[in-house]
Amino acid sequence: MKRVLALFAILTVPLLLLATVRQTARFQTLRAEALRLEALQKDWIEQNRKLQAAVSVLSSRSRVDEAARQSLGLSPVRPEGILRIRIESPGSGIDG
Repeated sequence: MKRVLALFAILTVPLLLLATVRQTARFQTLRAEALRLEALQKDWIEQNRKLQAAVSVLSSRSRVDEAARQSLGLSPVRPEGILRIRIESPGSGIDG
């Protein structure tokens, strides 16, 4: 019986050490991958901030107004140039 226990201990201890080494190596690999992905995420977030700032600048009212005037030759409509159309509700008696 002692021989069986000794043989079991002799085989189990190296296997446990090997499992610990394998788990440590796997942990280090996953840690490196997580750090790489965090750096990539940080770059994406910074790029997203820059793009949002560019969109804000490009969509500002003054920039759009300037582009409409210069590029498209548009100008604001004077009040005399506005035609208002009034639509009566059904049953008001105008069209039957």
